[in-house]
Amino acid sequence: MKRLLRWALYLFVVVVVLLAAGILLLDRIAKEVVQSAIRSQTGLDAKIEKVTVGLATPTFTIEGLTLYNTAEFGGSPMLNVPEFHVEYDRDAIFSRNLHLKLVRLNISEVDVVKNKQGRENFQALQDKNRVSLSDAKSRTAGFTFTGIDTLNLTLGKLRISSLDAPNRRQEISFGIENQVFHNIKSEADLGGVGVLLAARSSFASPSTSSHAEQGLLQELAGKKLKGLP
Repeated sequence: MKRLLRWALYLFVVVVVLLAAGILLLDRIAKEVVQSAIRSQTGLDAKIEKVTVGLATPTFTIEGLTLYNTAEFGGSPMLNVPEFHVEYDRDAIFSRNLHLKLVRLNISEVDVVKNKQGRENFQALQDKNRVSLSDAKSRTAGFTFTGIDTLNLTLGKLRISSLDAPNRRQEISFGIENQVFHNIKSEADLGGVGVLLAARSSFASPSTSSHAEQGLLQELAGKKLKGLP
């Protein structure tokens, strides 16, 4: 989960910086720009229903975002994001600081797929896009990330499947709706959010989550649950 949140944050911060720096485009054009940027950064096809760029207000919203797996993983949806909304500090941007007042992120479905060699799609994405993530960081060079005041997070469900056994699909409900976190100042804080979410999902319904599934949630969080209070 930490890996997913960190990757999404890098990607969308690049888009926010470009738009907030003065590239104010019509919503339809902005939609094409964002889809192209996602393909460029991830190598994945992306479909977006709507992009709204606030001209009078420092806001940016993506609605109906779907990322698709590559052919290696069946080409099915990988991530469904009904809403990603950002309210940023315009004065901070002018001072070359990235201060996000509000981030509202709704991830309705995450699909983890193993290919016939047993490799997972998210691991392949991470391995393939190390250079892209470095490039995303370089685009924000000169900007200092100063934090997220409020993160409102909704997580729907996690699906786990394998191309070797397509009929053996597992589904885990995160059951997280409008969970609010405050004062996220660093990547370490973001990792802590991932650990808490993984812990909550694992222990909320232990009868429906196997040890293997809990281990996967821990891996997505980027840390082990052992030692958590």
